[in-house]
Parts: sequence; C-alpha cells; structure tokens
Amino acid sequence: MKSFFYFLLIAGAVLSLFLGGCEKKRLNPLDPESSAFEAPGLAFVSAPDNYAVLTADSVEFAWTGNSPVNIYSYSLTNVVTGDVYYISSGWVSDSSAVFSHLDDGAYRFEITARYIGLDTATKYEKSFSVRTENAPAMVFVRKYTTQPAGGLFEIDVCGEGLLQFMAGDISLSYDPGVFSLVGVADGNLKDSSNVSQYTLFAYGGTDPVTAANKDGTLNLSTMFLAKSSGGNAAVGGTGSIIRLIFKARSVGVSSLSFIYADLRDANGDSLAFRTAGPATVNVTEGK
Repeated sequence: MKSFFYFLLIAGAVLSLFLGGCEKKRLNPLDPESSAFEAPGLAFVSAPDNYAVLTADSVEFAWTGNSPVNIYSYSLTNVVTGDVYYISSGWVSDSSAVFSHLDDGAYRFEITARYIGLDTATKYEKSFSVRTENAPAMVFVRKYTTQPAGGLFEIDVCGEGLLQFMAGDISLSYDPGVFSLVGVADGNLKDSSNVSQYTLFAYGGTDPVTAANKDGTLNLSTMFLAKSSGGNAAVGGTGSIIRLIFKARSVGVSSLSFIYADLRDANGDSLAFRTAGPATVNVTEGK
C-alpha cells in the first residue's frame, strides 16, 4: 500500500513539473506560438518629432528594444531626391545612429525590429525636414559627397521657396583637377508637362564641357517656356533647377561654389534670394 502511495506521489510530482514546463513555454513572450507572445518592438529615446523641421544638418536617433535579443535594420532616405542616405549592413544590434551633412529637404527614417532567429518583425517610421537656409534661397543638394576616383556623381543646384522664377544666369566654380564636369541635365523644379526648360552654356565653340573644365568655371543660362500660347511658364517652390554630372578625378577634397546667380521673373525683374555655402567633394582612392 505504501509503495502505491509513493508511486502516486512521484507520478504527481512528474506531472506537475511537465505541466509547469508547458505553462512556462505557453507563457514565453518570445515564442510566437505562446499566448503571451510579444511582437518585437522599440521605443525612441531620442528622435525628432514626426514632421519636425530641423535647422541643423545633423540628427540623432536612439532607441531601446523590448527584449535583449532584439536586432534592427534601418535606413534614412531623402524623399525629395530619392537618395538613400544610409542603410544598415543587414541586421545589427545598434541602439543609436547619427546622420550628418544632411541636405535641406524632407527625410524618412525607417527602422525594423525583430528577435534573433525569428522572422516576425515590426516597422517604425519617422518623417522630418532639414531647413538650414532661409527661403528663398539657392542651395546645393548632395552638399557633401565621398566618391572613389573615376566614379561619376551628381550635384543638384536647387531653389528653395522661389516665386515665379522664369529665367536665370548661374556661375559656379570648382577644381577640375579633383573633379570635372561631364554633363548638365534639367532639374525637377519644372514639374508641369506644359513647361519646357532650356539650358545653355555661356561659351562659344562646340565643346562647352571642355571649356568649363579648362579653368573650373561653369557659366549657365536657363529658362522656362510655356509649350502652349498664353501659358504660364514661370515656376516656383522647392526643387532642382539644374543637375550637374561630375567625374571624380584625383584624390583630394574640393568644393563646388556659387560665384553669382541672377534669377528673373516673367516681367524680367530680379528675384530676391540668398545663395548657400559650397558643396564639398571628397575623392578617395579608386577601387
């Protein structure tokens, strides 16, 4: 009789341990099959408010995860140009990120959290703008770029808050020994299908690119014309006026700077605006 009693006691203890283990597993917040499962998440410790306008060209994001086994993937995108400013190298355990030398414009920071070894993920977004220049202004977009020797890159000459801009002359300087001009393209400020843009080099001869690269001075004239009679050709707002394509030549650091700019409205009157500081190009050893 005692043996049977001890058998029941031991069996009860084993069953209790088994059920207790199942219960613990069932209540595991990291187990997707558990009723207590918590999706991977994070809380921002430091970040700009959504749709904030920053007056500095750098920003910091810091966050804390809801578990010590969280990993993250994150990126920063300039939504105006579509440029991906930064993207993390795979899934990382970072808890902060600092971005510097940001161009004026609108940005979107995206970060996704997940647990190590699990596919379930949660995505977060923050949108903000950088405005270091008071509008109306002319600025460079991609104002700080690092390029390997031999690589092609673009810098946009942009307007911010321009009103009824129709034509203008722009003069720029650069060091053709460090980076040289390859070509010029229209920007996106002309967002209407009813307006055409025409850009001319202010040089004689048949090879204006070679002429510009000779002394590192780029003189351009651009204008907007209505495609239909009586249409309004003036443009305004914020966007790229001209896109410049360059080739990195030799290792060094140099700048693209405004010499002068003269913008006119449809009546031929000068527009008031300010010109921003230079764009910096850092050319490194080619791959």
